[in-house]
Amino acid sequence: MAQSSIAQASGHNYTTSATALKYRTKNSGNPLQHDDVDANFDILRKAINGIVTDISGVAGNTVGTNVPVGAVFTDTQLTTAEVRAKFSAGSNITITNGVISGSAPYNHPNHSGDVTSAGDGATTIATGAVTAAKIASGAITSTKIAAGAVDTTKLVTTGSTAIDLTQVVAKSLIIHIGNYYDKTGTKLYANDGLAYSSSTDTYGGRNLFTVKFSESDHPHGWGNNHYDINSSHITPPFATLSAAARFAIQNFGAGISVMFIIHGHVSWINNLDLEGTPSYKVKDVGNWGSFENVCIIGGAPPNKNIAGSHKTTFSENGSTVGRLDFDKTAMTLTKLANWFRGPSVQLEGINFVFKNDSTSTNANAADVKLRWSKGVGGGGFHNSRNVRFRCTNAASNGYFYPLEHNEGAQHYVNTACELSINRHMTIAECRNGSSITFFTGGGTMFIHGDSSNRGIRAGGVYNSSSWFLAPNTSFLYSSKYVPDGTINTFGFGGAFGIAAAYFGGNYYLCGDGSVPLTHQGWFNVNNLNNYYNGSPQATLVGVGSSNNNVGTYTASNTARLVNKSSGWTNTTGVTSQEILCGNTNFLGNQTARTANPYSTQ
Repeated sequence: MAQSSIAQASGHNYTTSATALKYRTKNSGNPLQHDDVDANFDILRKAINGIVTDISGVAGNTVGTNVPVGAVFTDTQLTTAEVRAKFSAGSNITITNGVISGSAPYNHPNHSGDVTSAGDGATTIATGAVTAAKIASGAITSTKIAAGAVDTTKLVTTGSTAIDLTQVVAKSLIIHIGNYYDKTGTKLYANDGLAYSSSTDTYGGRNLFTVKFSESDHPHGWGNNHYDINSSHITPPFATLSAAARFAIQNFGAGISVMFIIHGHVSWINNLDLEGTPSYKVKDVGNWGSFENVCIIGGAPPNKNIAGSHKTTFSENGSTVGRLDFDKTAMTLTKLANWFRGPSVQLEGINFVFKNDSTSTNANAADVKLRWSKGVGGGGFHNSRNVRFRCTNAASNGYFYPLEHNEGAQHYVNTACELSINRHMTIAECRNGSSITFFTGGGTMFIHGDSSNRGIRAGGVYNSSSWFLAPNTSFLYSSKYVPDGTINTFGFGGAFGIAAAYFGGNYYLCGDGSVPLTHQGWFNVNNLNNYYNGSPQATLVGVGSSNNNVGTYTASNTARLVNKSSGWTNTTGVTSQEILCGNTNFLGNQTARTANPYSTQ
């Protein structure tokens, strides 16, 4: 039977506020006072009654499992409505005899942190959440790297595991100079300032595409002189050859082979690229010693928008002439206008027009020399086909040297070439083991003058060099003023080696008879043909016999550039045959890096 609460006997009510019991042993063994004894009993009674109350609260109830420490029991019971309220709206929870049934919608919270979600939706890796520490070793394989995703900036270039960038950077380039139509038919305009940094004086990268040498989309021009697997075809054109050459060296390094396609009438030099105003050298380029091969070739003129304009060259069609102008007026420290000292150079379908100081008595300022060498690069195998060299505005004492060779250079001049002057000229000169061969397959050298009272020296050989004029070829001096003065056909000198010369072709000297002609040489030339109108005849000095002819010599001019370019040039305007293949409208050097300096083309 359950114990009930203990009451106080009638008439014996006693209460105390004390909560602690007192003991006799702590009272020195003396009996406690009556109030202390009664207080002890009342404290015990209250404690018993509290226990009885707690027990009655759980009487008749059972717990099916062990009750954990700290569990609290109450007699609170939730109703069905109260249970539903604990869930979200719309739940269909019911409670029958203490059993909960039904279901309730559940709203999952958003994931946060490295992996996020909207509720219980798809999880997403947060931006920037994946660090190197979270990637398993060996987890990234080649199949996980997108094609073309790795560029040269990701390669190790220093240290024992470095990759030499010359193994991955293109070494054959195609670069356009002048306005032209690209492969999509969009006209692109020349601009030296594109991607140029004035703070570092460097030309930045430009758009390009890769083309295989074996593809029909690769421009013709190298012939048998150079071959590679691919070329990088630079799309945006430059305004000058000097800027294009600097770009090539700065972005692709030494040992490169570059085809420069000339469109229309452009400048060779931007004065801002020169090492100094009196110098002919271009910064970074110098004497071209870092180039392995150079091809300068005529391309489709700026007005031609046809399929393949971007790849059309003179080598392919024999008609697309490009003109390069070079103003040497301010270059007073040297006779040189350019020195190919290192690469093998191929020229085709180009009209080179040079201008020098017409008033200077300084030979360095008055003369114009194009020098060809084997030089430091070990190349020096040069080839010129259908090229015109012109020097204009020359000083009275100035000489033009379009073909000066030294240091073991070998130069083959093939097909038809032209030399044009208005003062003096030495056609070809060879020194220090170099050689020049004219027209191994037959051809004509057209020599044109447009002023009187000047001399032409056909050439000279020195120091174990050689000079060849192949059979079935001709040197044709072919204007009113050629010859008009002194023609020194050939000479050789130098005490340091054996000079050799071979003449299997013919000289045709076509004067108008207005003044005496003196032809002089240092050994016999038996294949000299003089044509003149009227008298007096040519005076021959030390050249052996010759064939004197009264009348006019008629030569075929179909091989000249002006005639070959028919169909690819305008009849009038800035890209006419007269301008592209002649001397007029001299451009001079560019003096700024402006966009589209050839806006009329």
